[in-house]
Amino acid sequence: IRPRDWSSDVCSSDLDGLHSTVRSQLLPDIKPRYAGYVAWRGVVEAQRLAPELHGLMFHKMVFGFPAGELMLSIPMPRPSGERCCHFVWFRPLTESALDDLCTDEDGRRHGVSIPPPLIRRALIDTVKRDANASLAPQLRALVHATAQIILHPIFDLESPCIAFQRVALIGDAAFVARPHVASGVMKAAVDAESLADALAAHGTNVSAALERYNRERQPYGA
Repeated sequence: IRPRDWSSDVCSSDLDGLHSTVRSQLLPDIKPRYAGYVAWRGVVEAQRLAPELHGLMFHKMVFGFPAGELMLSIPMPRPSGERCCHFVWFRPLTESALDDLCTDEDGRRHGVSIPPPLIRRALIDTVKRDANASLAPQLRALVHATAQIILHPIFDLESPCIAFQRVALIGDAAFVARPHVASGVMKAAVDAESLADALAAHGTNVSAALERYNRERQPYGA
């Protein structure tokens, strides 16, 4: 939602994430900062993983700690009732090296992210070799079983203010919650709950409601 009419009776909340177009209009000097590491991610379907690993990977959170790194897997339900597994492997990487990871087979640079199908085959092969060398067998299996490995560079973002006249920033548009262990979804939900409570408490006085929302959630995000 882009703010155009500041006198509108609509109170807008922005959920467009880390690179929020709304925040860039309200806080043009606040930019995401690279945090010094990336996440290699993937989703593993049940049929792609050895049956003897199903009881562990599809029913428990599993953590691995290679030197200076973190690997975790999270079971995910499917509407059909069967489960799959989402893994995230956090690995340190210099900002200068990030440019290489985000360059495709044709030499095109994609900035600070890259569409998963365009990740170079050589990089995928390197990630799998590194998994063989440093991960426990159960976690190594996930890296080899995923149909598509995804690259996710990690950024920090801190907004000095998250309420502006009749506009509120919530979720990743306001702050990025780290470490990334599903806390971002929780924080966005609590932001939304706090915003709803503030609006309910102040009735038609939207300005007062947003002042309360900012007072509660901005220090928490910081």
